[in-house]
Amino acid sequence: MQRKSWSLLFMAALVLGAVQAACTQQTPVAATPTLPAPTPEQPAATRPQEPIKAESIEDLVGTWRRVGTAREAFHRYFEDGTYTCAYALMNLEERPDCRGELWFEGTHVFDDELDPGCEPNDPGEYEVFLQPNGNISWEVIEDGCTGRVEYLTGSRFLKGPVEWEPVS
Repeated sequence: MQRKSWSLLFMAALVLGAVQAACTQQTPVAATPTLPAPTPEQPAATRPQEPIKAESIEDLVGTWRRVGTAREAFHRYFEDGTYTCAYALMNLEERPDCRGELWFEGTHVFDDELDPGCEPNDPGEYEVFLQPNGNISWEVIEDGCTGRVEYLTGSRFLKGPVEWEPVS
């Protein structure tokens, strides 16, 4: 008799659980909406942001840290078109690892490193992109100094472009 009452109790619990599950309202999972491509009529704030090509040294003035590679590096660009670079932020002023000059011709940037590593008076030609996130990235047009190309673009370390973020 006791066995029968346990069986009935178990069956009642199963039926009650099934009824409760059937009556419980489940919220359907909404699909992520796909936004249409922006049109010229849309306000700028709703358009996807694209990188912009730097056009003058003023776009670069300040201190930048390379991100996306195993070895940290820093560049400091000055208004007169000169720069210093170092693998430690504290060395940028007193003991930089390199010095150089930059100049623009349209959106093309010419980088002439003055310290050993690249041939003097043999500048590399690049485009610098101002990224929507505030970083910059370098794209080589032509440069015979592979060390400079690898340093600026990260091509030795990554399959995509490396970015440089501003340092406060």
